[in-house]
Amino acid sequence: VIKATDIDDMYFGEGSTYFTDADGNGRLIFITYEEQTAFIYDPITLTKLQTLSYETTPPWNEGWGITFDSFEGEFILSDGTSTLFFMDRDTLQVKRRIVVTRFDGTEQDDLNELELMGGLICCNIWYADEIICVDKITGRSVREYYDLSTLYPREERGYYNVLNGIALGEDHVLITGKRWDRMYKVRFDDWLSCSLAIDLLSWLIERILKHHLFDGQRRLLKKPPNPRAWRRRRLRSVYGDTC
Repeated sequence: VIKATDIDDMYFGEGSTYFTDADGNGRLIFITYEEQTAFIYDPITLTKLQTLSYETTPPWNEGWGITFDSFEGEFILSDGTSTLFFMDRDTLQVKRRIVVTRFDGTEQDDLNELELMGGLICCNIWYADEIICVDKITGRSVREYYDLSTLYPREERGYYNVLNGIALGEDHVLITGKRWDRMYKVRFDDWLSCSLAIDLLSWLIERILKHHLFDGQRRLLKKPPNPRAWRRRRLRSVYGDTC
């Protein structure tokens, strides 16, 4: 542990995420379980800068997981139900909400830890060692085959020590859980890493700005690179032929 800070005993801490505020400053937001309270911190000093309130599903208005959509400038928050809340970055006022559904159309409740990866909201299901990824507009599940039950088997860690930690690294995903004494570094073949996604987006923007993609009638002249083939080439250049 490099740096830590305590919160008042009246609060039960839940999710946190890094974001950039309206002035371009890096910040940390930390939400609480039943107190409808969020704290904003300086990520370097862990000095508390601001306290905000929020509401989710009444009557409990709980806070479970949170992630930040930097493209939309908004937070996405879970409260243990099947609903995800999209909240204003500056006020935490709810802008819209979606209900998450599985492949078979049933609603998925117990949404817990969240991480935005490759434009999808990836959700851990409470007391289930799985992650599903959903469309952030419709809430429909797009991927639901991430079974992590063998990562740290329940019989070793204890039934109540659930998987509930997901963080996106530059070329990997970090997985941990409640009262876990370990953290796992995992790579999923179909998740673009943050750096790879940014590189691909930068490539597209650069070509569009230089009019390499479109003619005067805005028709596509060149196809963007195949993302899968492009990703394979990039990963081989970084990791060699083992990827």
